[in-house]
Amino acid sequence: MNNKTTRTKIHLAKTLKNLMITERFDKISITQLCQAADVNRKTFYYHFHSMEELLAYLFEREAIDIIAQFNFPADYNKAINFIMDYLESNQKVIRSASTAINTSILRKFLYTDIYEVIQPVVSELAIEKNLELEPDFEAFMTEFYTEAVSGMLLRWIEHPDHYDRFKIEQYSAMLLNSILAK
Repeated sequence: MNNKTTRTKIHLAKTLKNLMITERFDKISITQLCQAADVNRKTFYYHFHSMEELLAYLFEREAIDIIAQFNFPADYNKAINFIMDYLESNQKVIRSASTAINTSILRKFLYTDIYEVIQPVVSELAIEKNLELEPDFEAFMTEFYTEAVSGMLLRWIEHPDHYDRFKIEQYSAMLLNSILAK
């Protein structure tokens, strides 16, 4: 992908994100997005097939930025904190997306980020404890813990008054610390 293409895609994603601060995702039209981004519909369709594809790109792009900031597994506590900060500071955008569409895009975004945190933790702790894990079991553990943590984060996003952010953060770190405990 060339720089101009990347810049245009990022510009469309940022414009969508800005619009989602005040409007539900499903209420934003391609026409409205193109006007706000100062591009034509043809440009939009050159880069994306749908608004859902653009939303997925927005979340994937931000996930890459999050993951690039950490040295796993050493920083997994900081990574969880950073992800929680991201979710909290982008609460309006995330709620706009989660109330308007099925949560599969959001779930995929969270799952990808959390997986990137947990996978190296499982591998490193197995090495630290001199355990030889079957690849299937290591993959199972990674997926199991990823589902648990990302599921709780989704619940927190959907019902912020029912869950304490700092307890989720603390319990997630405790859960990761308990992986492969003897």
